[in-house]
Amino acid sequence: MTQQEKPLIVLVDTHNIMYRMFHTRPPMFSKGMQQRIETVTAVLSSIKSLINVTPLGKAERVIAVADSGKKNHRHLLSLEYKANREPMPEELATQAPILYRALHAYGVPVLVKKDVEADDGIGMLAEHYVRKGYRVMIYTTDKDMFQLVNDDICLFNPRQKKLYKHEDVVEKLGVKPEQVIDFLALKGDSTDGITGIDKVGDVKAAQLLSEYESIEGLVLGAHEIKGKLGENVRAGLSRLFLNKQLTRIINDPEHLTPKEIQYVECHGYIPEMCQQMKNEYGLPLG
Repeated sequence: MTQQEKPLIVLVDTHNIMYRMFHTRPPMFSKGMQQRIETVTAVLSSIKSLINVTPLGKAERVIAVADSGKKNHRHLLSLEYKANREPMPEELATQAPILYRALHAYGVPVLVKKDVEADDGIGMLAEHYVRKGYRVMIYTTDKDMFQLVNDDICLFNPRQKKLYKHEDVVEKLGVKPEQVIDFLALKGDSTDGITGIDKVGDVKAAQLLSEYESIEGLVLGAHEIKGKLGENVRAGLSRLFLNKQLTRIINDPEHLTPKEIQYVECHGYIPEMCQQMKNEYGLPLG
């Protein structure tokens, strides 16, 4: 079977898309004028479009994956991890459960895995479906997901309207997808409380990985790096392996329970619930 003949699964990074819609749409209220629903309607519209057509053709199934909002293994590794991140705005947080119900009603399973970030849930599902012979398209604007890209997994950025395959990641970041974890560990992420190497951004991180291939290679060759860059690299070496643990997306499908797999693979359209959501919020789910 050729790559194009493989059935397609689309995994939606739900919170990523919710935030994007929330910050680009004017407020809209439900029929009773008591509940904001502009993010709900915008995300629903996007996912409905994905069900009909994608840049890779028609998908066999679209699955939404969302954060549980609880602490996970990364918080145990580092007290600084996401310690200063602002909580979801209340105007958006109140729309999240409505969106999940609407998607569930429309036949789009919503995986919210306890104590697991959506990135990891997407990684697990992507690998699960690849092992079953599918192609996978991840729908997100999050560059961290580039680490999951391979011959069977690609990423579609809806803001750029661009599909990223292996060669596109190399062109965008200057590193291969299998180097993205090291790339992220080197440059850090202040919003996630991950401290990278001082004065190392995208360009310097890509240059270091071009020469040393990986953080392991960099550690072995750090003594030969000249000037201030060498000083900064050697000063930050001790935290790089922790950073790799924090930036690595878990993609082991063994973490998925049989119940979760049955839900994402078998869930379907619920007409009575769609009618209820239409009556309650005016959502077009027919």
